[in-house]
Amino acid sequence: MENCTHGLNINYCASCKPRFIKKPIISQRYLPMTLDNEWPFHPIPLYFLFPYIPAKRFNLNFNSVDEIINQACQIYIDLLSDLDEKNVGKIPWKFPFGDMKKNLYENNKNNIQVIKYIEDPIWKKLPKDFTDEAICSYFILKLKNKDTKTVDNFANWIIDCGIVAKNEKVICCVPPSTVGKESGIHMLCDTVSKKCDNVLNGKDSIIRTKQIQSAHTGGIRSKEIHLASMEIKNSEKLTGKRILIIDDVATTGSSLEATIEKIKVLNPMSLETFVLGRTLKQ
Repeated sequence: MENCTHGLNINYCASCKPRFIKKPIISQRYLPMTLDNEWPFHPIPLYFLFPYIPAKRFNLNFNSVDEIINQACQIYIDLLSDLDEKNVGKIPWKFPFGDMKKNLYENNKNNIQVIKYIEDPIWKKLPKDFTDEAICSYFILKLKNKDTKTVDNFANWIIDCGIVAKNEKVICCVPPSTVGKESGIHMLCDTVSKKCDNVLNGKDSIIRTKQIQSAHTGGIRSKEIHLASMEIKNSEKLTGKRILIIDDVATTGSSLEATIEKIKVLNPMSLETFVLGRTLKQ
């Protein structure tokens, strides 16, 4: 067993590549994971919070899912109010899918209100294969839509996982495909740097100079295309510093690789990458 510098464990044997394992974190439902360091940026690690499921897999569009989840959240708030009045306590998770559903059932067998919440018809409005991972992917889309509460929650997760640690770091991001666009990831850089005195905000240090077609709309995932449409700005923020590059989703990793190549010429003291969702091959 090896421990990486941020406490995210990698478990491996002599004949196997690293596998993912989870390290418990108090009051954290979705636990940080770490990816095989040999892919694709050896020896630069890629950390991610959870697997990402493309939204097109589901029959409902985002707005329909968003409406259902918002209704469900209100039901959850009402339930908490009732439990508080009866001095019963709170239930730990608001979305009863997969493992969460099993745990809610197991821990609340005698609580009629909680069981009623778990079996509420609202959940049947979602696709049958809506899972723990699907709700994570949903919140990535919320971040893409610049929902401030979602941005704040992701910032807390990044801080909780320990990757920003105690050493001073510069946080920056893969630029969006549209020139001059302020993205949810830019907002995430803002929020993490405001919450942590030792994190410097470098969100504007890597910019898009030429618009490209986004990958989710059919754009070619090519490192060369990204390299030709990016440039470093305010290089003094990055030169010789510890740098953390963040992005919302990594699939092929081409945009991250291009960002890394741009930054490497500045001789950073260290370089790490962190994405919220990782599209894994089946």
